[in-house]
Amino acid sequence: MPNWAEQLTAIATAVSAVGLLGALGAVVFAARQAREARIGRQAATALEFFRRWNEEPLVETRRLVAQFETPEDGRCGGHRSTLSAEILTRCSSIS
Repeated sequence: MPNWAEQLTAIATAVSAVGLLGALGAVVFAARQAREARIGRQAATALEFFRRWNEEPLVETRRLVAQFETPEDGRCGGHRSTLSAEILTRCSSIS
């Protein structure tokens, strides 16, 4: 028959194993919650973007961007006019 020290060690090992499993379960749960929160934020952002799609600043921006023949034309310094640059800057700062 095991002595009291061996029994105490066995009980402590079992309790530690249960605690480790619980901690592992909590980590998995937290990771899933973080993933769900990220998906929710992305959905909210997409919904807001679609809601604003036909508002005047975005329509104007799309019209101006469509005038560029290549992606290089749309980069900083490649704007066709100061008005276009001002409108694109203003629209990009809308939150």
